[in-house]
Amino acid sequence: MTRCRHFVPSRPNLLGRLFLEATFLARALQVLIHDRSDVVLTVTPSLAGMAAGILGRRGRPVGTIVQDLTANAAGETGGAKSWICSAIRRVEYGLLRRCRKVGVITPEFASELAVAGVRPTALVDLPNFTHIDPVGMSKLDARAHLGWNPNRCTVVHTGNMGAKQGLLAVVEAARLSSERGLDIDFVLMGDGNQREELARAAKGIEALHLMPPVSVAEYPIVLAAADLLLVSELPGVCQMSLPSKLTSYAAAGKPILAMVDAGGITARFLRGTKLGLLLPAGDAAALVATIAAVAQDEHRLTALAASSTRVFRSHYSKSGAYRRYVDFAAEVGGFPRLVPNGRQAVSASAMLAF
Repeated sequence: MTRCRHFVPSRPNLLGRLFLEATFLARALQVLIHDRSDVVLTVTPSLAGMAAGILGRRGRPVGTIVQDLTANAAGETGGAKSWICSAIRRVEYGLLRRCRKVGVITPEFASELAVAGVRPTALVDLPNFTHIDPVGMSKLDARAHLGWNPNRCTVVHTGNMGAKQGLLAVVEAARLSSERGLDIDFVLMGDGNQREELARAAKGIEALHLMPPVSVAEYPIVLAAADLLLVSELPGVCQMSLPSKLTSYAAAGKPILAMVDAGGITARFLRGTKLGLLLPAGDAAALVATIAAVAQDEHRLTALAASSTRVFRSHYSKSGAYRRYVDFAAEVGGFPRLVPNGRQAVSASAMLAF
């Protein structure tokens, strides 16, 4: 593996992001120009990785895996003005149209990209997979390991703490829980550019606990310690992404609550898979009321947990993902696909990924 060092802005803003992308593009191109791989695979975001793959391919086929739609993200989180979002969208969709294959983590992305001019035959459904293995540890044992209160309903949100997640609503929910004397705790575990703001807003709220990121070994224990796992998105976030934390949440086999925009990609995916319980984005009062009701309903908790396990097995298992990704790489390179007995038909050494 070759790591390309790049500029990291001290503050999250558009100029800093441009420097980040530019420095990564320059250094990734240097690697690509001297590499002799048969296939180039990129992941977007960042756009610089995809641009490096296109500009430095030297006749090689390029495939891209779309995790987020960058222009939509910039617009829906308020990170850029409309004309800047339009410019990013032109670059983003223009690059995607030049890829031989485009893998999308949700069919919702495929619909939007087809309208944007990406060939429908180039689009491949390529769901994410989980990077964790569930631990064989009970909730009480996990809480004892972490030092958590065993007697309170604990709602856990993990991952990035950015503008997209709209976590100030969770802080407000914790405040309501504290004021009403409810036995509900909220844990926000992770890091991001909004963490300092969240920490300031959380001062004095006993029902809210901020945790730093944990190791790969500890993360499944954090999930095992939860009563409910939370997905939160800022109101207005609709067409930019599908939260990757859903893969880990489903693997943990825990009930999921999703406080998201009803018309967005995440809500449509959850409704389509019957995964989790949907709540209005940004509605702290509804979140507290729902948790208080669900926590007393063992039948509903069991049903929600069962839906997580079902979606994990159907969408997010590593074995299923392995075959999908190898077949995707084979399609990009024009190689035979994975043969029925499971032997890999395309060598990873023949690919270069960004």
